[in-house]
Amino acid sequence: MKYVAWTLLVVISVLAAITGLKMLGAFARPPQHVPVTVVKPRVRHARRPPPDPMPPLSLPWPAGWEVTPDDGGQRPYARQITARLKKHGKTIASIDASIGWVDPPDPLENFIDDLIEGDVVSARKGRQALVRPSPEQGTWRGQPSVQYEISYVSEGDPMRRRLVVTKGTGSLLCMMVIKATGRNFEKNLPIFERLMDQFPCP
Repeated sequence: MKYVAWTLLVVISVLAAITGLKMLGAFARPPQHVPVTVVKPRVRHARRPPPDPMPPLSLPWPAGWEVTPDDGGQRPYARQITARLKKHGKTIASIDASIGWVDPPDPLENFIDDLIEGDVVSARKGRQALVRPSPEQGTWRGQPSVQYEISYVSEGDPMRRRLVVTKGTGSLLCMMVIKATGRNFEKNLPIFERLMDQFPCP
């Protein structure tokens, strides 16, 4: 029985970089040097092979972004691309784009609830507090979508992260995530939104 790898990979990429979640001003300073345990959402089992080959994933990344291409040969159930914008060798913004196949398909709200629960539990394990964000309904390329946003501190830098997910055809889900430090979030949000408009969600 195989796991649906795309869900875990994206969640790990989203959560592993968070060494300490905290909503700004919402709670006291966390203790120093407290490790954060990454908690995965509910594992979804693939009961049968994908009915069709996973579609390719490519986006017109702007100049200056370092792109890690998809290695679909290693992940038959998912396609994922990560791009990072760096300054003086340090990542100041990153964008993840992914298409994944899940069986059985769940409502978008359930999928988002799993990811939010992972954020909240991870913060709790690190003896920190996180106000549970409220998902927002919207549309993405004419299809219903759900998104949520959190603020936290990572390695001393204030961070913001937005995650958006929509359904593709059949059991496919499409997701994009942007993370950035301080003002770099608002600065690069238009790039994120342009890429969403060009996302090849089948």
